[in-house]
Amino acid sequence: MESSVDHGPPRRAHLTQQARENLAEYDRTLGELRQQPIDASRVDRVSETAFGVERLKHLVQALENQGPRKRARSASSPRELLKNLSLEVSDESGRRGVDMVIEGGQATSAWFDARSVTATLRCVFDLALRGVRNEGRISSRVRQNPATIDFVIGFTATASNIGGVQYEAARYLAEQSGSRLKVERGPAWTEIVVSVPQRQRESAQRNTQRPWIFPAPSVP
Repeated sequence: MESSVDHGPPRRAHLTQQARENLAEYDRTLGELRQQPIDASRVDRVSETAFGVERLKHLVQALENQGPRKRARSASSPRELLKNLSLEVSDESGRRGVDMVIEGGQATSAWFDARSVTATLRCVFDLALRGVRNEGRISSRVRQNPATIDFVIGFTATASNIGGVQYEAARYLAEQSGSRLKVERGPAWTEIVVSVPQRQRESAQRNTQRPWIFPAPSVP
């Protein structure tokens, strides 16, 4: 069986091209809308299209920045990460009357690759916003396990179908960081779970607390 890593560059190139094409289409639509007289009936469409442009720019950048690199795990707060990503989409969710909820208690730290997880979860939030019904609900929470952190984003779904470039990009970005993405569908509620491997705090601290060993000075 061939390793999926061998197909990484072609897959990334294909996803990047798809995202660029979608971005160009959104940009063209936004330009046409802005040339028309803006009235109440067009305000929502302009806002929605401008939001789509901004999110697709994030996606193109995330895909272009992928490639062989060392996973940079650091101490971060999973709950704070969810909070920040929720704030990014707060204007769009508010415009549609969607209730954004972050469940859970105190913000504890964990060791994981926050940069890669951020790119993945941006795609997941986009999927949730696309699938949620107006005046619905999007909730996010964190489940911390000994070996993984589960980021769970659930929403009141209008349809069970989840696809498109955001879904394929979310899967790809998750795989590149060693994470797993799973979709759990119900008749009126859908959850997308991103399971992220975390580094044990004790092991990380041991590695960062190793003493420096300098070479002994040479004796003439």
